Amino acid sequence: MKFSEIIDKLGEAADINSLGVNQDLNPEITELAAIDQAKPGSISYVEGAKFQHFINKTHASALILPNDEALLEQAINRNIVWIATSNPRLLFAQTIALFYQPWQPPASIHPTAVVHPSAKIDENVHIGAHVVIEEGVEV
Repeated sequence: MKFSEIIDKLGEAADINSLGVNQDLNPEITELAAIDQAKPGSISYVEGAKFQHFINKTHASALILPNDEALLEQAINRNIVWIATSNPRLLFAQTIALFYQPWQPPASIHPTAVVHPSAKIDENVHIGAHVVIEEGVEV
């Protein structure tokens, strides 16, 4: 997804970002990664000035940074897009939800399940082994 889409999905939490500085720099972000393991297409975060040396070494395309002018400038100089926030770790955790969804079992009814003929089963439901669905149930 484009960096601008991440900004939109995060809402107000991502109001301070590099798109205000350079709208043309809007890379495709495909994954999340630790800053020292990031590669192009990754988004990562730096928690504070103590870790600023990683900004010069990372291959990440996007960073979530503290609201620190020096760190933001450092990212701009490397053409790394950024989001500034008071709590980078929390915003990174919220960003995870944009990329990783929990596993969903395929819609099906296990052969050992017992489903009453009057039950109304949605087409997207998975009914596991040995489940009993009684009369009048809507799932």
